Amino acid sequence: MWELPIPGWAFAGVRYLDKPMFVHGEPTLRDYLTAASPLGFRSRMIFTGPDPLQRVRFPYHRGAVRYTFDDWRRGGRPHGPGHDAGDVGI
Repeated sequence: MWELPIPGWAFAGVRYLDKPMFVHGEPTLRDYLTAASPLGFRSRMIFTGPDPLQRVRFPYHRGAVRYTFDDWRRGGRPHGPGHDAGDVGI
């Protein structure tokens, strides 16, 4: 979506966790966070909401993937501009 170059250090082994980390300690949200986390976070075993950088300046005019709790409960998929259905999975 952003087409930015990814530096090599981003793939270093120290960037991947050995144990999963869920940003919210509530066990009942783990399935949702597992499904909603962006691929780059999930691959590092960091489980967060669909927009983990929401406090950072984000060019929303370009569109954002939406994946609400209701989408998850209905078994739906994230949707929005630039969304690649292949990015979602557990």
